[in-house]
Amino acid sequence: MLQKLQAFLDLFKKGKEVANPAAWKSGTIGVNAVAGTLGAVAVVAGSFGYDLNLSQEVVDQAAAGIIGFVGIANAVMHVITSARVGVSSNS
Repeated sequence: MLQKLQAFLDLFKKGKEVANPAAWKSGTIGVNAVAGTLGAVAVVAGSFGYDLNLSQEVVDQAAAGIIGFVGIANAVMHVITSARVGVSSNS
């Protein structure tokens, strides 16, 4: 367990990256597309009069949570899929 955690943390060092960065980047793009599509479907459904039985507060909180999660995930993916960025290993 600790070895897996150490391997994950090593990905944040400059010069390290995941084994197949293109696949990870494609996956991130797919997740972003799905998250955006779900939000758009909820708005469009409401505008056509479909009651999703959700208050505006719940919709706003869910949107903020999704945006926050996707934003953090994107930042992590940019670091671990590029050998040119990351934390300097001079410590």
